[in-house]
Amino acid sequence: MFHNAARTLGRAVSDLVNVLNPDRIVLTGEGIRAADLLLDTFTSTLNICAFDGLTDDLEVLVEPWDDEAWARGAASVLLGELFQPEMRRVQDGRPSLTVIAS
Repeated sequence: MFHNAARTLGRAVSDLVNVLNPDRIVLTGEGIRAADLLLDTFTSTLNICAFDGLTDDLEVLVEPWDDEAWARGAASVLLGELFQPEMRRVQDGRPSLTVIAS
């Protein structure tokens, strides 16, 4: 099960690497507690599926979450919602952004 999850995650992240070419990938969340079971398969799948050379300088960090990280994340979501620009719908149903400068 962990092997399949790591392969799936490696393929998905390799797609992002192929499109965005980041210099760092941070793996985090509750599932990363099993990093010792996932990381080898994830890394090998990432290296196989990413375009040649894109993983040469790619840094993969594992950052487990604790209760404080959850609280910071929840606070940032709340602040993001509070300071979100006003959105309104136009006739075709697509959102339109209205920025109010004071």
